[in-house]
Amino acid sequence: MSKPSKVFPVPYQVDFTAESKGRHLDSTKRKITWKFGFAHPPAIFPHLFDKDENYIGDSGNLSNDDTPHKKGTECRGREHEIILVWSILTNKAH
Repeated sequence: MSKPSKVFPVPYQVDFTAESKGRHLDSTKRKITWKFGFAHPPAIFPHLFDKDENYIGDSGNLSNDDTPHKKGTECRGREHEIILVWSILTNKAH
């Protein structure tokens, strides 16, 4: 079996909220928000990337082998937010 040519991004959850937001009755409309992100691979797997953050894989010339793994907010990469607003009366969502 061949080795992958790239490192799969590691997902993480930032926040999740569910609210009742009806104009007259709170129970008639829902708002759901998801916030998530994908970690920056060179921060988590420094031994697989060179100093310019180019993927080198397990090729044997591991230049950042002595670089420590980063933790917490240092690993943040691309973050996304999805907002769903749903009316129970009209059954419309946006």
